Amino acid sequence: MHTKNTNMKNSINHSQLTTYKKGAVFQLAIAIIALVVGGIYFATKNYSGQGPNMVESEKNLEPAITPISYSVKATPIPTSNTKVNPVVTVLSPNGGENIRIGGTYKISWNVTGNLPKGYWTIVAMDNPMGAEVGISSSTATSLNWKIEKYKVTGDLLGDMDTGPHKIYVSIYDSRPCYGFCVDPATAKGKLIASDSSDNYFNIVAAATPVPANLLRVCPRSKISNLMPVAVDVDVPNNNPPSVYFVLDNGGRRELTEFDLDWVSANCIVEEVKVY
Repeated sequence: MHTKNTNMKNSINHSQLTTYKKGAVFQLAIAIIALVVGGIYFATKNYSGQGPNMVESEKNLEPAITPISYSVKATPIPTSNTKVNPVVTVLSPNGGENIRIGGTYKISWNVTGNLPKGYWTIVAMDNPMGAEVGISSSTATSLNWKIEKYKVTGDLLGDMDTGPHKIYVSIYDSRPCYGFCVDPATAKGKLIASDSSDNYFNIVAAATPVPANLLRVCPRSKISNLMPVAVDVDVPNNNPPSVYFVLDNGGRRELTEFDLDWVSANCIVEEVKVY
């Protein structure tokens, strides 16, 4: 009877132990599952940016942006009210021209910008206050220049110089004291623009009138006779010239029979020296 009770007790203890182990294993499994599920939940929350820690971390990771201030200066666009300083440009003569005394030449220029009412244009030679060529109080941009044998500089009259010159065109806001200035007190024009020919032109001497009977033909050759000849000292006019032209037909003609300027400009004449 005692043995039976002992066996029965042992059997009960073994059953309780087995039940306890199963309960412990089950609780451990539940705990592991809870940790895994909780980890996935918090990981998902943090990844999507909805978790509290992630929101705080995002705030800490946001870069600090300092506002930049700057200003841009715009170039003003000229309007109809914008004043543009006047500019004058000489167009002709502008260099290289040959202008003959006694002839007429057209001087031209261009003016741009804002011009005052009643402005004056002075055209002079060699410098802005040089020999007078023309004076105008109109808006003309050209004039016909008659090149005389003389020139007027201030109140002085002199011969026109041949050789290189320049034309100056000057703009004044009112009548200046220029040339023969009778009343300097009322001629107080201020220079506002000026320009000159870029290079020199040449004034050449007036053409010599050509007699109608002079020849304008090209000789074949020019003979210079350098041989010694007997001369008539009593009657010099009887001595033939030592230089003469020969025409294409072989005939001799004296230099005095030709328009020598025309021959020089239009003919190529071979010179033959005879010893």
